[in-house]
Amino acid sequence: MAGQSQQRGWILNLHRVLLSLNLAIAGETLVCVYWHGLENRFYRIELLILEKWDIIQFGRPTYRDFSSGYIAFWLPVLLLGLFLWALLWLSSRTRFTREIFRSVAGYVALFVIPGLWIFPSLPTAPYRAWVRILFHRGAAIELAVAVFCTSRYISRRWSITASRSVVLVALHFIYWFHMPYPFPSSAWLIPYIVGLPSSVVWGAYLRSRQDAGADVC
Repeated sequence: MAGQSQQRGWILNLHRVLLSLNLAIAGETLVCVYWHGLENRFYRIELLILEKWDIIQFGRPTYRDFSSGYIAFWLPVLLLGLFLWALLWLSSRTRFTREIFRSVAGYVALFVIPGLWIFPSLPTAPYRAWVRILFHRGAAIELAVAVFCTSRYISRRWSITASRSVVLVALHFIYWFHMPYPFPSSAWLIPYIVGLPSSVVWGAYLRSRQDAGADVC
């Protein structure tokens, strides 16, 4: 029993970290799409950090008229992720946060990438062309199937084995990996690397709760 309790604790901690990171990546991506004023401030912070680093390394600042964007993207992500993690940790015993862990986290893990592909395209592309491209690629069907499967899993009406469920989740991310990349180039492949294990850990979290037969975190 002690071993199982410890295992559930590890799953919960990992679940909390990955959920926070998923939300932080999504938030910063939306900033890059819609809030260019704030995004530019992050780039200026990156240039200042690189300038300080040049002074430490070479004893003088090096002129830069560009930045890679890695610090500008990942520093806000890490700070926001840390804030969200602390918020979830402090409120982990509340019913609201337990419901986030139980259901919302699954939809976040599985649909952050599709959502970030869909919503930023709305103000820039005509609706007819967007819908035509969407259906041409089969995204609507894939999303409908994914939502149906996720709902079945949350409601405990999922009869497919854990190994096959992981395969289905992997196929979901492989599909969206081949869709147009919705993130800044500085994000690289990290959103996919985070999203897949986040979905698996969420499933393990629900399974551990069912095995425990309790509604506590």
